Amino acid sequence: MITYRQPIALDIPVLASHEKELFPYSPWSTGQFKEEFAGIPTTRFMSVAEDGNTIIGYCGVFLPAPGVEADILTVAVLPAYRR
Repeated sequence: MITYRQPIALDIPVLASHEKELFPYSPWSTGQFKEEFAGIPTTRFMSVAEDGNTIIGYCGVFLPAPGVEADILTVAVLPAYRR
């Protein structure tokens, strides 16, 4: 069963590894993930999708201020889980 949760700092190495696989020409670095995590919950929202205990996807959203537009920063899903 696929579940969703907010990521934690311990997820960063897995997310960075997926990033290199899914976006080989412009992957986010570990440092960039740390910067994004620093913005949670004030200006960033992130979520990971898991199948069991395996992270299979993630997304990130920039929220500049309450009540204004949000920007999708990233959406990533491992190929085996895409439809």
